[in-house]
Amino acid sequence: MTPSASIIVITHNRRDELERALHSCVLQRGNLEIIVVDDASSDGSAAMVERLFPSVSLIRDEVSRGYIVQRNRAARHACGEFLFSIDDDAEFSAPSIVQDTLADFSFSPQIAAVAIPYTEPPQHDLDFQRAPDPLSCWITSQFIGTAYAIRREIFLELGGFDGTLIHQGEERDLCIRLLQAGSYVRLGNSAPIRHHCSPSRDLQRMAFYGRRNDVLFSWKHIPIPQVIARLAGTTFRGFTHGLRMHTLPATLRGIAAGYRGIFDGLERNPVNRATYATHRRLRSRGAELLPPLDEQ
Repeated sequence: MTPSASIIVITHNRRDELERALHSCVLQRGNLEIIVVDDASSDGSAAMVERLFPSVSLIRDEVSRGYIVQRNRAARHACGEFLFSIDDDAEFSAPSIVQDTLADFSFSPQIAAVAIPYTEPPQHDLDFQRAPDPLSCWITSQFIGTAYAIRREIFLELGGFDGTLIHQGEERDLCIRLLQAGSYVRLGNSAPIRHHCSPSRDLQRMAFYGRRNDVLFSWKHIPIPQVIARLAGTTFRGFTHGLRMHTLPATLRGIAAGYRGIFDGLERNPVNRATYATHRRLRSRGAELLPPLDEQ
């Protein structure tokens, strides 16, 4: 029987965290498949999956290609109508999350993705990405990569995530393309995913690619004349963020790399002004009610 949903986990050298994540995946209710892509781990992650989770579909790569490329690969391999993705340092907090999130899609065919609620213990005990109320359809500008579900068909139609981004920013890039295609991201109503934020994360790498990809996003997607002001604002905010987070050298290298990409001829694919206005409004407000089709 074709699974209704596919759960995707990309991993690299986080064997113990991956084991915790998969324990929560196999408890999810419904007709599901679970796919793990091992991005060239050297810590025995693949052997652990084969030993403890024989029902999980394991794809192992001998060369590390990064989680963005591997998420696209897993999506092509998947059979489910809907793709769910969590990071290897995250876990489902309840066995009903997939089923409850599938119900969130039923509101409208315009809902292409659901931003699943998540927490980040012990730093935060709030539920991020949660709808203000469960009876209405609240749309937002994007989802976080460790807690989302998306219709596989539209994901593949749009070409998936932009692999040239390498690290960070791929969700925002995809979501503005979804918006341009007339689709929306809905805030979820399920129990949260717990994102434990692995201590092995490289903050310098995050600063470099985060600021690089901010510049590339502005250049690629923002229409004229707004792109000029947006690039200036992106550069200034990136600089101040680097100062605040004590990652200024990596931040400046990232900003410079973004502008090099522009000067090297990065192709523009700007959204129309109405889409950009909606994107900006959703980012500013955080969420708003999806209007009926006859009012859009």
